[in-house]
Amino acid sequence: MAFDGITVAALCHEFHNHILQGRLSKIAQPETDELLLTIKGTSKDPFRLLINTDASLPFICFVNDNKPSPLTAPSFCMMLRKHIANGRILSVTQTDFDRIICFTIEHFNELGDLCQKQLIVELMGKYSNIIFVDPTTQNVIDSIKHVPPTVSSLRTILPGFPFYMPSKLKRVNPLSLFQHPRFSSYPMETLDELGFFQSTDALNKRIYTFFSGFSPAFAEHILQLTRLDDHTIVSHMTATEKEHFSHLFLSELFKINQNLFTPVIYYRNNEPLEFSAIELSQYKNETAVHFSSMSEVIWRFYSEKSTYLRIRSKSIDLRKNTHIILERNYKKLDLQCQQLKDTQKRDQYKLFGELLTCYSYQLPPKSKEVTVHNYYTNEPITISLQEEKSILENAKRFYEKYNKYKRMNEALTVQIKETKETIAHLESIDLALQIAKTNEDLEAISAELSQCGYIKKHAFANSKSKSKQMAFGSPLHFISSDGFDIYVGKNNYQNDYLTFEFASATDLWFHAKSIPGSHVIVKTNGKEIPDRVYEQAGALAAYYSKGRENDKVEIDYVMRKYIKKPPKANPGFVIYSTNYSLMAIPHIQELQEVK
Repeated sequence: MAFDGITVAALCHEFHNHILQGRLSKIAQPETDELLLTIKGTSKDPFRLLINTDASLPFICFVNDNKPSPLTAPSFCMMLRKHIANGRILSVTQTDFDRIICFTIEHFNELGDLCQKQLIVELMGKYSNIIFVDPTTQNVIDSIKHVPPTVSSLRTILPGFPFYMPSKLKRVNPLSLFQHPRFSSYPMETLDELGFFQSTDALNKRIYTFFSGFSPAFAEHILQLTRLDDHTIVSHMTATEKEHFSHLFLSELFKINQNLFTPVIYYRNNEPLEFSAIELSQYKNETAVHFSSMSEVIWRFYSEKSTYLRIRSKSIDLRKNTHIILERNYKKLDLQCQQLKDTQKRDQYKLFGELLTCYSYQLPPKSKEVTVHNYYTNEPITISLQEEKSILENAKRFYEKYNKYKRMNEALTVQIKETKETIAHLESIDLALQIAKTNEDLEAISAELSQCGYIKKHAFANSKSKSKQMAFGSPLHFISSDGFDIYVGKNNYQNDYLTFEFASATDLWFHAKSIPGSHVIVKTNGKEIPDRVYEQAGALAAYYSKGRENDKVEIDYVMRKYIKKPPKANPGFVIYSTNYSLMAIPHIQELQEVK
């Protein structure tokens, strides 16, 4: 995620346009590491500015919805209310093109005198913080996170301590290059004078370590534009390469300096991949969704990403249990197959018993081995015997072994079939966990695991009502390029519901061939289906299957009326005949998902 100096520059430009000279009508702290400011500006509706300093996902942006606050406001929130409630925002500035935003706020103190304070927002991963500073004394008044000397000996952030900006490690502010008199005409010479090309680092690393505010994603974007190799050593670049790089770098920097931002989120298979304030060339093959404001991008991306991470976090136990049971069944299947392989010699034991019985009258007793004529192949065969037993007793022993392995073969054949069915069922559950998007999806999977005896009883496990089971969320709904509705089951309960309750007899049913996957239903509504709909439904069935990482997946499709469910079968398991097949590439880019 490229929450870098470019993103902060776009946000500051947006804040400057909307809340400059606005007044702080409300200050709230919904979470311990979160601040919500309500600002009344020139527009009719107030702006809500959310500042989150969570170590994993720090961000700042405008939001539409209010958030509930605790009954008792935290001390930091009370301190801000005391000093800057109803204060006026004089300026919003970015510090040295870094991930630091400084809000200068004018207010009246207790004596009625006009004063200024600074609210400094630092969005730097685990070092993220909101610091309230008195610009006159340059001392910290308070901060949302206290950093005592025992935590950091380099930068203490406590009330009463001096405030100073974090170290930039002597990085250059890229926007300061425009103050250089020769940069616009001679960008290569300017960069050379600053020492940019005097390094043995790779070019991509040099970009984000030499300049402040640039992320590796932006460095990769520049490399893609210049078509230089990732491992190009800066000091080994030719004069032509330096010139080419410098002019492209200048053109990209000019867009940023002129606030020519294009807020965008890149998606891969409907999952948020990256966001940026400018278009990134390395994601040109991904689905790009543009927005009118950077705040909208930040809020949309972090909401979707946090939902995804939250679901992944909540499903840890289910995924762990499923993988443990799967591994146990994989080992069980290997052992059963090995044992079944051992039973293949049962016919040999039967032959030994038969030959010994046939030739017993002419074989010497108490022998270690005998050689007899095999009348099935007309060849001699040597049989090892137990010396202490007679010929007939050895024949009886071979018959007993034959019967034992015969019974074992019959039992193992049934057991292997059951184990394979269990593995297929568990793999379908594992797939459902991968595509789960809501708590209801996890509830359905948990109910299925408990219903099938894999985990402890679940509250829904004893429910025999399918309608109650279907209360676990809704299937995915897509619209094809030709306007046909396509539905995808996210778990086995939804698969059964889609196929046997929702779909009509003439609707089309798609599924990945011989591997776990979702049931895909195309609602035909009695119309003829174009070939493109078959391809898109097949692509959905391939993507929502175990073969989604493959280049191509074979897909079976058939009319719904030919689908049957065997008695006492696991959820999601069906049988069918008279099907057709197609090869599909797993993707969902061409389809519009209905939220």
